[in-house]
Amino acid sequence: EIKATDPGLTVTLSSDNGTSASDAKEGDVISITVSSDSAWALDTSTISMTITGLSSQPTLTFVETNNNPYTYTASFTLTASNTYTDGAIGFAIEASDTISSTKVTAPNKVSTNQSVLSGSFSLDGTAPSFTGTASLTITEGTTTGGSASADETVSYSITGGADQANVTINPQTGAISISPSPEFDTPTDANADGTYDIEVTITDKVGYAITRPMQVSVLEVPYGIEFTAVEGTPTEGESGSFTAVLTSAPTAPVTIPVSLNGKGRLPITQLVFTPDNWNVPQTVTVDTDNDSSEGGDSTTTITTGAPSSSDPNYNGLSAADTADATLTIVDDEVDADSDGYYDYQDDFPNDPNEYIDTDGDGIGDNTDTDDDGDGQTDVEEIANGTDPLVANARPGDSDGDGLADVIDPDDDNDGVNDNNDAFPLDANESVDTDGDGIGDNADTDDDGDGFTDVLEDSVGTDPKDPTSMPDDRDNDKLPDLSEAAIGTDPDNPDTDGDGVIDGEDDYPIDPNYQYDTDGDGIPNKDDPDDDNDGLDDPVDPFPLDPNNQPDSDGDGLNDGIDPDDDNDGYSDEQEQGAGTDPLDPNSVPSDQDNDGLTDVEEDALGTDPNNPDTDGDGVNDKDDLEPLNPNVGL
Repeated sequence: EIKATDPGLTVTLSSDNGTSASDAKEGDVISITVSSDSAWALDTSTISMTITGLSSQPTLTFVETNNNPYTYTASFTLTASNTYTDGAIGFAIEASDTISSTKVTAPNKVSTNQSVLSGSFSLDGTAPSFTGTASLTITEGTTTGGSASADETVSYSITGGADQANVTINPQTGAISISPSPEFDTPTDANADGTYDIEVTITDKVGYAITRPMQVSVLEVPYGIEFTAVEGTPTEGESGSFTAVLTSAPTAPVTIPVSLNGKGRLPITQLVFTPDNWNVPQTVTVDTDNDSSEGGDSTTTITTGAPSSSDPNYNGLSAADTADATLTIVDDEVDADSDGYYDYQDDFPNDPNEYIDTDGDGIGDNTDTDDDGDGQTDVEEIANGTDPLVANARPGDSDGDGLADVIDPDDDNDGVNDNNDAFPLDANESVDTDGDGIGDNADTDDDGDGFTDVLEDSVGTDPKDPTSMPDDRDNDKLPDLSEAAIGTDPDNPDTDGDGVIDGEDDYPIDPNYQYDTDGDGIPNKDDPDDDNDGLDDPVDPFPLDPNNQPDSDGDGLNDGIDPDDDNDGYSDEQEQGAGTDPLDPNSVPSDQDNDGLTDVEEDALGTDPNNPDTDGDGVNDKDDLEPLNPNVGL
């Protein structure tokens, strides 16, 4: 018994989709072609096909379209009523021929699927969508910028927008290009705002298309130098300054020449940045000169040249690509009210009748009846022989009671006659029992015997008699009675053995701590501000003295008691009167003749600010007791 060979099949699926014959979307007609390798016909009624991933199954009617080879076709339309998942489909197919005999009665039959047969076909029912930002950028001097992106494979095209004629897009990658390359400072887009407006359409493999407006903004070249003003409007004679950094990290050192275009002096000729310090500000200072003429304000420009570097991003820049910095030098020879005093000397630059306000009360001396603001009228002070321009100065009226100190028996008005007052000008002190320069009210040990007044009061000895001292067997400055009360050993000067005697140890029975300077209950070892003066110890030049504050010039005198905080040769009082900064050694009063008196002081005294010895007696004006009297000098 011989059975004929089962037929072999070739199955091809295609669609009438206008974009891809191997894909289909809703509304497309899908055609199925079945070819047999047998030399005899198949029974068309036996050809059946099941498509997986598609519901409901289409009704397929195959018809013979060719007999060499035998070919059969069927078709159906993918409709909205079909349910399917995007992606490749699977199928199974079977067919039989009509060949049989008396011994082999069953027809020859084939049954197979897409895992055996070659070829692929996909269904797509979902439109693509844009991903990423709609705001793209392109750097000036380049032709390629950002890219549009989608959630599936699409083709990109520009289909609208005011600037569509100037912008192209890569159909496969979505990369944006503009040619010629745009310039940040000279926009070429339609409305010249530096942003190209376009409309991008994405189309997927079956023809679904989505459109979105997009913008392409032009960015300035990221490589260059940036200046920031520290003092951009210095007064002539002072210094202007800027800081400079690179705008992007270099791969090698960058040298940028700098020069000055205008008045002033530039101490440097170039700036050098490295990959390590490119963003660390470097200070560029412009020194200016002070003249005596009214020339008006002027501008000066720090001009940068073309950088040199082995980094091509910087080496390729021209001088035009690097920023410059401009400062305005303010002319201080201005006399707005024409009263003979320049504005920087004039407390009332817009009032021709006033130029000085000695006591700073807002009333000019010409109008003020009490120029120094000490409570005594100028007329009274002249009558008393005191100086109407110096508040409470000897001879003055220290307590403001209307009596000049020279005739007042109690200058500080504390009830103690000056002859018996150890502190005749301090109303809070009158007695200094131990003569240490500290009044008894402020002195914690009035008799200077080494025991505080509080200790002496607690054990019954006299705090004002140095011969009346508490019993102290171990001489640790802590009375025996006190030691018994606090638990220390009256026969051991250092009970806790920490190297500090009990009387000076704030923690005499704790060897881990010794001092609590400010008495706040926190030992100095743990206290960030030992003297509780508001300055943390690391920045406090006197961390154990609450009465001492910073020492600006480092001369050992804190600013509170130093007459010249910045050590520039002019007292704080002189600088305040002249309007300069008493904490800045570079800010000094105008002293044209260098006689130690500021021009403001000379104007007040009537001396010549251009002559260091106005009366010609051989004594400098500042040291001259009467600088306008040639008969009186030192």
